[in-house]
Amino acid sequence: SLALGTSEMTLRDLTEGYTTFANGGVKVEPVVIRHIEDKDGRTFFDDEPRRREVMSPQTASVMTYILEGVVEQGTAT
Repeated sequence: SLALGTSEMTLRDLTEGYTTFANGGVKVEPVVIRHIEDKDGRTFFDDEPRRREVMSPQTASVMTYILEGVVEQGTAT
């Protein structure tokens, strides 16, 4: 994978990329803190992660199938 340039990617970048397949083609921007409330339960910060479709669900399904095949029968066994 180093020959393909993965040394330039962070763990966060790789995780974002692979979770897109599992999310059916929807990329979810990670957020560090989603919700903060005070001791009385009042919310003073709420951030929903941004989502956008970056590939069709069919393409994501095929990629998931291929990746599963590598683990079950291929070089990752």
